[in-house]
Formats: sequence, structure tokens, C-alpha cells
Amino acid sequence: KIEQLGTVDDLYYHPRTHFVADFIGETNLFPCQITHRNGDHATVRIGDRHELKLPPLSVKPASREVLLSIRPEKIQIQHKPLKGENCYPAVVLEEIFKGPADELVLGLEPSAQGVYPVRLHSLVPNFGTDKQIIHRGDRVFAKIHPDDIVVVEEK
Repeated sequence: KIEQLGTVDDLYYHPRTHFVADFIGETNLFPCQITHRNGDHATVRIGDRHELKLPPLSVKPASREVLLSIRPEKIQIQHKPLKGENCYPAVVLEEIFKGPADELVLGLEPSAQGVYPVRLHSLVPNFGTDKQIIHRGDRVFAKIHPDDIVVVEEK
């Protein structure tokens, strides 16, 4: 079965199904319920506390549940809060060296038991002028621009 036809960029940055999003590179996949609609915009909830604003016209009016894909390199990480929508405090749970970048596993909103049910995988440069010095245990802020969120499936 052919899941999706398109250019490499289309398949990577605009996957239409769970299979394509997961098969073509690494991604963060989140099943979410739509919590609010305002015209062409929709908001979903990730975990218990974090709302995520989606890009305009990304969700059909009848949709109630969606599966989101967010590529690790699209998540901005800083030690200080970033301006704009979709910025969340996080803790670096793991730091994995991957050549010119480090993969960071970020935990959002710990439970009472200290477990992080919402985790994001992010890639940050570890060389040059964009180098970030971020290590395991650091408290950081993760920002996801609405245009970098892809709705891959709707229910």
C-alpha cells in the first residue's frame, strides 16, 4: 500500500499518516484532543497542563482528536523563556551526542511520583556560533512554533 507520494521535503516535513511521519526520520508523535477552536485556529492539550496552538487551517472542523508530528530539530531550546506561543518549561532528562548535534530528551510536567509522562526529543547544535551548552538535569524552555506542527491524522 502506498501511504503518500511526494518529494523528500513533502514526506519529511508534511507527512499525512502516522506511518510516514515515523518511517521518514525521527519525530515526536502526540495523540491529542482538540480543546478549543477560534475561527481557523485550534488548540490541543498535551498531557494534563500544556496547551499547544496549531497552525491555521490545519484541522478539519469535524475533528475532535488528532495525531501531531513535531520534528526534533524544530524545537527551540533556551535557558530563558522564549517569546511567543507554545513555550514550556522542561527538564533535560537525557543528553545524547550525535556528532554535530546533541539529542535532548526533555520532560514536561512531572507527576507526583517524579515521572515525566510528556517527553519531547529535541536536537540542538553542539558546535559553532549556534552551540548550546545544555546538559542532563538542566532546566530549560522548549518552544514549538505553530507552523512546525503537522497534523498527520484526524479522527
